[in-house]
Amino acid sequence: MDKVVVSFSGGLDSTILLYKMVRDYGVENVYALSFFYNQRHNIELLQAKRTTKTLKVSHTIIDISFLGAMVAGVSSMVIGNIETPGFSEKDMPSSYVPFRNGILTMISASFAESIGANIIALGLNMDQPDEEIIKYRYWDITPKFFEAMSAVLKLNTTHPLQFIAPFLLLSKVEEIQLGQELKVPYKDTFTCYNPLIEEYGTTYEPESAGGYNRHITHRYTPCGVCPSCFERAESFRKVGLTDPILEGVIA
Repeated sequence: MDKVVVSFSGGLDSTILLYKMVRDYGVENVYALSFFYNQRHNIELLQAKRTTKTLKVSHTIIDISFLGAMVAGVSSMVIGNIETPGFSEKDMPSSYVPFRNGILTMISASFAESIGANIIALGLNMDQPDEEIIKYRYWDITPKFFEAMSAVLKLNTTHPLQFIAPFLLLSKVEEIQLGQELKVPYKDTFTCYNPLIEEYGTTYEPESAGGYNRHITHRYTPCGVCPSCFERAESFRKVGLTDPILEGVIA
């Protein structure tokens, strides 16, 4: 029986992927793995918790905040003083996190081997087959990166691991259309590198002993200018859908 570990950020790509893996392999054989690295868009992890609760999927969050501390001086993806970029096809954006996808892949492999899983699924999405454009953007979402990581995993002869990236050559439009077929609630995803965060209200969660825990809720709204916002907005527009997170997400 195949067991699948899904590298699950809570963003658009990985959420559609998780729904697909549950459909293809059964919820009991799917394990969601998320990472905290002091990223600005921590709302994605809150959305990830919502999705795994809805799907009843096993969910593990691993703290790799060392990565955030290490790249804070060069990457706007983590909390620091680097400005979040707008969309560009000519320069490597500051939202690039040095070797992040390689690190996440290797940790996912360790996790998979530890629980006896034999498949690792990533929501890598290139969304642009033109190599002349790719070289100015994220090198670690390309087919060559995927092939190199797959080659490393094949060196493990005692616990074979298959590395799959079903969306690697799909466009965002095709992904969103697949998500419609899978009935993915897009309001439970989030895609923005630097969301606007506003205090929204206070809730009180009951304790089993009879007391209450106070919880301050926030509204997260996409910035609308970062590369992820740009690509997501364009893709929803092409599909003819209104992106539900534009009204903000409460968490």
